[in-house]
Amino acid sequence: AVAPATNILSRSICLRGLSRLLLVYILSSYFYSLASTVPKIIKMEKFKLYPNLNKTVCSKLVDSYHHITTEKCPSTSSIGDSRIFGYERFIDKQISTYLFDLDSNYIFSSIDKRPKYQTLMFNHTYYDDFAKGSGEGWHRDSSFMKQFKTIFYLVSVDLNNGPFKCFINNNIIFDFIFKYKRRFSDDFIKNYKFLISDPKTFISDTPGCGFSINTNLVHRGSPVISGERYAITVYSYLTDPDAAIYKLSTADLKIKS
Repeated sequence: AVAPATNILSRSICLRGLSRLLLVYILSSYFYSLASTVPKIIKMEKFKLYPNLNKTVCSKLVDSYHHITTEKCPSTSSIGDSRIFGYERFIDKQISTYLFDLDSNYIFSSIDKRPKYQTLMFNHTYYDDFAKGSGEGWHRDSSFMKQFKTIFYLVSVDLNNGPFKCFINNNIIFDFIFKYKRRFSDDFIKNYKFLISDPKTFISDTPGCGFSINTNLVHRGSPVISGERYAITVYSYLTDPDAAIYKLSTADLKIKS
């Protein structure tokens, strides 16, 4: 009496697997045929690498962080992830302008527009048993608006102290099916691994590594296994941002003319 039930279960599992593969094939054929009918497609630059920041500049930025009290600045904190927003107010204007301009130029080269508002976020991630990493796990910054970030590591970053990871070559089917999903658990990523390629990991054996990236793509700062990571990030907005989430007013954000 057990054998027939086992056979039915095996056939059911097999059919589900075949159905999944058939769906992938049909959607792949549809999207690739659709793309072939469009003669001109603007290919957005998904990320761009920059020359490293000077080590002295990196050290000064990290030192400035340790001399700022959270009572005097807008800050947030989650497990293993501390952030200070509006950081341009605490550092040399030449540095903040350089970072803002890199980010603005990257956005312009990607979508032919420049941001209206920009601000800097200083990020310190460190080990904790329950930490999910910077950004609290796999996510995309928005499902509706174009979103970009420019990130500079202020220390050397390896696989242990929280490198940034991003699915640069997302499968077109994954993006279509989960376009409006913003957060993804580790188990979810594992279950749909057949739809996406391995993430790109940004590491550097020297401080100052910098890059701009399209954060509509699924990404995360990896959980720190050992050590700590310091980084500074440019947040840019094409439209009026909800500045309140950073404990800032819109007027606090740098307006680009």
